[in-house]
Amino acid sequence: MKDTGFITVLLIAISLLIWIVADLKTGGAATSQLLFSSPLDTGMDFFSSVQYTQGANPYLWFGTVYPPLANLFFYFMYRMLPDYVKETIPTSMLDIMNARGTSADLRTTQAGLMEFILYTIVTILLLYILLESILRDRTKAPGITVSASTITALALCGTIGVLYAIERGNIILLALVLTLFYLKHYRSDNLFFSEAALIALAVAPNLKLYPVFFGVLLLCDKKYFKAIRAAIYGLLLFVWSAGFFGGRIAIGLFIQTLTGFTETGTQNFAYFGLQGIVKMITYFGLAISGREADITPYAPLFDKAQTASYVIAVALVIFVFFINDEWKRYLYITIATFTVQQSATYTIAFLLCAFAYCRKPSTPLYFIMLLMMLPLPIFGLNIPIEGYPAYTFNAMVPQICYSILLIYCLYSGILCMLNSRKGQRQ
Repeated sequence: MKDTGFITVLLIAISLLIWIVADLKTGGAATSQLLFSSPLDTGMDFFSSVQYTQGANPYLWFGTVYPPLANLFFYFMYRMLPDYVKETIPTSMLDIMNARGTSADLRTTQAGLMEFILYTIVTILLLYILLESILRDRTKAPGITVSASTITALALCGTIGVLYAIERGNIILLALVLTLFYLKHYRSDNLFFSEAALIALAVAPNLKLYPVFFGVLLLCDKKYFKAIRAAIYGLLLFVWSAGFFGGRIAIGLFIQTLTGFTETGTQNFAYFGLQGIVKMITYFGLAISGREADITPYAPLFDKAQTASYVIAVALVIFVFFINDEWKRYLYITIATFTVQQSATYTIAFLLCAFAYCRKPSTPLYFIMLLMMLPLPIFGLNIPIEGYPAYTFNAMVPQICYSILLIYCLYSGILCMLNSRKGQRQ
């Protein structure tokens, strides 16, 4: 298959077309099933985060899970709002939720909506520019041409992880942009771009924690001083930004909130990640067997799955040191990121890190990654099982793809590590 760039664009376009047709046939139900189900909650991660900073202490009053630098960004967004808009913002989380769809909802104000639109436009534009540049660098790889890089990059901005992040207003897209910039330039001989890449690596986890795993690439290349500088940059940014919200108090509350947020539970069975897979299998098994659709008694099983997730994620990061292919390193790190917690659909956007750098686009892994990213609503599969929402069926596609990629990474990682040790003995 020579023109995989064309196939990529074609499959994404077909998925979007199916989505449109499904919405026409179901009166918009396909969008509610594929994206977040609440019709009044679009952009929640953006608008709520802006409102959470109104008292300059989002950890104390609202229990936000964003790092301090992300909250500082949203605080600047809040400061740019007109006074008459600030005066209408609810002062508690419950009031903010109850205000959805009313005149007190930040989404309904011109200033709030324009901030969200401009943030989205700038972020997607930067994402497109980086993807196009990365794909253009792959022109020597089979199936990728210069003329295809532009349209392929545009199509990749329409994958489900990106679209879901836009709908949620999640800052993960900005973290992804910074991560892609880091991946493009961290090996650069240009001192400016090389140092800028380290700064990007430092900023990205301070917006969303996922990119911190990509720092291991510096250790793989034995760039220890670069790794130390990136860590120092990141730590300084963390402490500096936390100073705006109470310093040590903010740091303590952030860690406390973060550990509480990652605790296991019996919800979110539509998420992917190891625990999400176990929950989905358990719930689906109960539904098929005709038993009560209640997974609460299986909470201890989910706790063990979460513990296993940490172990597997660490193993995947260790395997990176034994992998030679650059894009596979990115894949291992991305799967480790998915595995360490229950991952929402927008985290699929980080799969673009491996997908865009894939040097063998004709391999099955390429198409499994592509399938995981397709914005394809699985409508018509709404089997009448009480308590089993339709969006769970949509989640099954990325869950299955994630499972295949996880099994591959574990299997090939173990083989690479064993082969490496055999080579050392010889």
